[in-house]
Amino acid sequence: MGEKTADYGPWETITVNSSASSSAALREAAATTGDTLTDTIHKAVQLWSAVIALQRTHGAIYFREPNGATAD
Repeated sequence: MGEKTADYGPWETITVNSSASSSAALREAAATTGDTLTDTIHKAVQLWSAVIALQRTHGAIYFREPNGATAD
Protein backbone atom coordinates (compact mmCIF):
# COMPACT_ATOMS: atom_id res chain seq x y z
CA MET A 1 0.00 0.00 0.00
CA GLY A 2 1.04 3.54 -0.58
CA GLU A 3 1.38 6.66 1.47
CA LYS A 4 -1.55 7.70 3.67
CA THR A 5 -3.27 10.97 2.80
CA ALA A 6 -5.58 13.06 4.98
CA ASP A 7 -8.53 12.89 2.60
CA TYR A 8 -8.59 9.38 1.19
CA GLY A 9 -6.68 7.05 3.48
CA PRO A 10 -4.04 4.69 2.16
CA TRP A 11 -3.54 4.39 -1.58
CA GLU A 12 -3.66 1.00 -3.24
CA THR A 13 -2.51 0.23 -6.76
CA ILE A 14 -4.99 -1.89 -8.70
CA THR A 15 -4.56 -3.12 -12.27
CA VAL A 16 -7.65 -3.63 -14.42
CA ASN A 17 -8.22 -4.82 -17.96
CA SER A 18 -10.49 -2.43 -19.84
CA SER A 19 -12.31 -2.80 -23.13
CA ALA A 20 -11.67 -0.20 -25.81
CA SER A 21 -15.15 1.26 -25.31
CA SER A 22 -14.69 1.53 -21.53
CA SER A 23 -11.29 3.19 -21.99
CA ALA A 24 -12.80 5.66 -24.45
CA ALA A 25 -15.66 6.43 -22.03
CA LEU A 26 -13.14 6.95 -19.21
CA ARG A 27 -11.09 9.38 -21.28
CA GLU A 28 -14.21 11.21 -22.46
CA ALA A 29 -15.52 11.57 -18.90
CA ALA A 30 -12.15 12.82 -17.64
CA ALA A 31 -11.85 15.30 -20.51
CA THR A 32 -15.39 16.58 -19.91
CA THR A 33 -14.91 17.12 -16.18
CA GLY A 34 -11.23 18.07 -16.20
CA ASP A 35 -10.57 15.33 -13.62
CA THR A 36 -7.63 12.96 -13.83
CA LEU A 37 -8.24 9.40 -15.01
CA THR A 38 -7.62 8.24 -11.44
CA ASP A 39 -10.16 10.67 -9.97
CA THR A 40 -12.69 9.69 -12.64
CA ILE A 41 -12.27 6.01 -11.75
CA HIS A 42 -12.61 6.82 -8.03
CA LYS A 43 -15.89 8.65 -8.67
CA ALA A 44 -17.22 5.89 -10.92
CA VAL A 45 -16.53 3.21 -8.31
CA GLN A 46 -18.12 5.31 -5.57
CA LEU A 47 -21.17 5.95 -7.74
CA TRP A 48 -21.49 2.25 -8.58
CA SER A 49 -21.29 1.40 -4.87
CA ALA A 50 -24.13 3.86 -4.17
CA VAL A 51 -26.22 2.35 -6.99
CA ILE A 52 -25.74 -1.17 -5.59
CA ALA A 53 -26.63 0.01 -2.07
CA LEU A 54 -29.79 1.64 -3.42
CA GLN A 55 -30.65 -1.50 -5.37
CA ARG A 56 -30.34 -3.61 -2.21
CA THR A 57 -33.00 -1.45 -0.54
CA HIS A 58 -35.24 -1.63 -3.64
CA GLY A 59 -34.65 2.04 -4.38
CA ALA A 60 -34.68 3.61 -7.81
CA ILE A 61 -32.66 6.09 -9.81
CA TYR A 62 -34.22 8.18 -12.54
CA PHE A 63 -32.45 10.12 -15.26
CA ARG A 64 -34.24 13.16 -16.58
CA GLU A 65 -33.61 14.65 -20.01
CA PRO A 66 -33.24 18.46 -20.29
CA ASN A 67 -36.77 18.61 -21.74
CA GLY A 68 -38.14 16.93 -18.61
CA ALA A 69 -38.65 13.48 -20.12
CA THR A 70 -37.59 10.52 -18.02
CA ALA A 71 -35.05 8.26 -19.71
CA ASP A 72 -35.58 4.52 -19.30
